[in-house]
Order: sequence, then C-alpha cells, then structure tokens
Amino acid sequence: GKVRILSKDLETLFLKIKEFIPDTRIFTNEKMSQHTTFKIGGAADLFVEIANVAELQKVLVSLKETGLTSLNTS
Repeated sequence: GKVRILSKDLETLFLKIKEFIPDTRIFTNEKMSQHTTFKIGGAADLFVEIANVAELQKVLVSLKETGLTSLNTS
C-alpha cells in the first residue's frame, strides 16, 4: 500500500501522544471503515484509541499545544 508521510504538525502531535498512550493504540492512515457501523469512511491521518477521560484530556491539550484544532470523534 501507499506510505503516507505525516505533516510536521501531525508528527509532533504523534510524538506528544506517545508520551502517555502506547503506540499500539495510535494509528496513522487508519481506515475509518473499520470503525463504523456501515463500514464506510476514508483514512484518518491520525487515529487514537482513548481508554479513559484522562487520556482524552491529555490528547485535547496536545492538540491545542500543536495548533491542530480539528478533531473528529466517534
């Protein structure tokens, strides 16, 4: 398959998130069809499996610090 290069901002975000979430729960170029009821959706640049509220809060802070403001949740 195609290898997708993360932008500098996404790479920075990825590295920040790896500080508190294991990289086994952080995915790049993740097909959203694998996570939706109707099996539809394109690839997400960065997909993080959140286990609890504390992790979500840390991810949101990391997004803000990185300057990335777009967040889609399901």
